[in-house]
Amino acid sequence: MCGIAGSWSRVGATTDADLLRRGLDAIRHRGPDDLGVFSWTDPSSDARVDLGLVRLAILDLSPAGHQPMTIAGGRYTISYNGEITNYVEIREDLLELGETFVSDSDTEVLLKAWSHWGTGALDRLEGMFGIAILDRERRTLTLARDPWGIKPLFYFARPDRIAFSSELRGLLPAMASRAGLDWQTAADYLLWGAYDGTTRTFIDGVSSLAPGHYLTIDVSSGRMDAPVRYWWPDVRTAFRGTYQDAVEAVRSRFLDSVKRNLRSDVPVGVALSGGVDSSAIVIVPGCSP
Repeated sequence: MCGIAGSWSRVGATTDADLLRRGLDAIRHRGPDDLGVFSWTDPSSDARVDLGLVRLAILDLSPAGHQPMTIAGGRYTISYNGEITNYVEIREDLLELGETFVSDSDTEVLLKAWSHWGTGALDRLEGMFGIAILDRERRTLTLARDPWGIKPLFYFARPDRIAFSSELRGLLPAMASRAGLDWQTAADYLLWGAYDGTTRTFIDGVSSLAPGHYLTIDVSSGRMDAPVRYWWPDVRTAFRGTYQDAVEAVRSRFLDSVKRNLRSDVPVGVALSGGVDSSAIVIVPGCSP
């Protein structure tokens, strides 16, 4: 599962490191296998970026998969929660561009894809993710969330601090005062059962990054741009084949998706709701149903 936490701030280094560690301790249940922290101070200002991760190791269980991860040259550092299911295919594309790899992790693939294509890399990704990437050269910190919002990513912003985490509880240590209730969210939930239809959360001042969006923070100034939507579903009907062609196309894509989601360096388990749709994934890929 993993969990990330981090911040941009103008606060003292000792305080920031303590807040980050407390935030990671609050979400330690998400990643029992490893814990990593990273800090960088912008030499052109008094701003500081802290990144952290608690890891549940799935791909490349070795220390080479440790996060936060920085690629050679030191320009980019990433803290990432999720899994890129098509990382093998993206890795092959990057190898053709002359890239080399020191790990078998999807994290390194994601980071090097970002170094080539920037935010354009998001359009190439399949899977689920909550990402924080520091670019030292441009002095930016970018947060991004997968198109379906499978992986959570929460944040709050004040003039002196912007903090983010995979869970609300991971933000609480970084908040200057006691967390208050967002009464509108509470009312919507109690009246209508709605709680995730907007970017508001149950904590006043804390937002959820919307699915399929990214936002960029200028490290030097602390300016946070409005979230940008990078993905929108294409609902146009373009299929021109027969019904049987459609059946085969769906089956092929379904099995391909299952195969990619089975990529793992640890044993894989399945939790089923019991419906026909979820039960279908237990069919061994490549075998006839």
